[in-house]
Amino acid sequence: MTMWTQPAFWLMLLPLVAAATLWPAGRWPRAQAAAGVLLAWLSAAWLWWVDLPAAGAMWPVFGRAFVLTPALQTLFVYLLLGAGLLSLLSLLPFLNSGPRFVPVMLALLSPAAAMVMIRPFLLAAPFWLLLVVGTLSLFRYEKQSGVTAVQTAFRYWLLLLLATLLLLLAGWMLGGTQAALLLPGARLLALALGIMLAGFPFFIWVRPVVTAVPLLALPVLVGLLPLVAAAFYVTLLPAYPALAQTDAFLVWLPWSAGLTVLLAGFLALAATDWRDLLGSLILLDMGFALLALPLAGWGGWETAVGPHLLRLVSLLLLVIGSYAVGGQSLSLFDNRYALFREQNLLKGAGWLWTYGLLSLLGLPLTPGFYGRWPLLATLGSSEIASLPLALLLVGGLALALLGIGRQVWTNP
Repeated sequence: MTMWTQPAFWLMLLPLVAAATLWPAGRWPRAQAAAGVLLAWLSAAWLWWVDLPAAGAMWPVFGRAFVLTPALQTLFVYLLLGAGLLSLLSLLPFLNSGPRFVPVMLALLSPAAAMVMIRPFLLAAPFWLLLVVGTLSLFRYEKQSGVTAVQTAFRYWLLLLLATLLLLLAGWMLGGTQAALLLPGARLLALALGIMLAGFPFFIWVRPVVTAVPLLALPVLVGLLPLVAAAFYVTLLPAYPALAQTDAFLVWLPWSAGLTVLLAGFLALAATDWRDLLGSLILLDMGFALLALPLAGWGGWETAVGPHLLRLVSLLLLVIGSYAVGGQSLSLFDNRYALFREQNLLKGAGWLWTYGLLSLLGLPLTPGFYGRWPLLATLGSSEIASLPLALLLVGGLALALLGIGRQVWTNP
């Protein structure tokens, strides 16, 4: 098969072509967004109809290979559909995130696809770096609440650059033939994933990001990138099954996730406005998603990747709820929320926002429930389970629920 008949090649090329086509149309943001919807959904339709063998389609390149499996095919169909929906939402007043949001978002799907398809896995680190660099254009570089978005972007970039270096070293160690390098390689990989997924104590980039980017960019920064990191680990695990039995994945990551969840619960309880509460609940959801990684050996692909996909759904609900009350940023949302409350006009809009927050918490009858509780059930049947870890998770959930109730009570 030639390069032009390889679905892996087209999956990496089409988002770049779409982004390059839309980039010059920044003067006409609505036309650009409408074209982005069309291109993203057409790409999703094409990928859906591609017939892949059960083992996947491999595209060899200079002694390396890109492998598109059916699981990755399904994942990127959903991501392309989500990119189209975000492009559609950027058409709405108050939610326009600038003339470069749609092409940048589409372009990011190319290195994301390359990162999870590349073999050997050592070469995934440069594609992660491309992802991080690409997201820097989504920050608003202006003064906000005494903290500049430049400082937030620098902290975010510095931590995720450190994750890139750790990922590169871990790939080199795991790719060697020496069994003695497996344990240090696993620990470096766990550290890299802990930074990417905001594990304790590397969670410090999450809440500032909520204030430093437009609301519409949150699904990209705290949804797409963590999802790619989780998908990378799940595709890596079959090649190195011993990883799941190391202390890094049996002890380090579960406790890092548990401490993140508990801390997020305290932050949610102490939140003074909707913006702080949103940042805390995103952090809590990311803590649970980090816990899903060491459970991948018991629960499989859906357990590890599902929470990230459902976080995207929760964030889309929040974006739509924010638009319904006229809020482009969360500070504007606070003001409009108070105004609409006084006029008794909130009703469905305010409840949709609250429903999105409850979905991040993972309560029943919300999208987040379908990722959260299967994860806890898998945890209960795994060797990772312990009473102290369970207390951390339950405590974090209880505190976050009290935080939502407190915020709704003070801003009914």
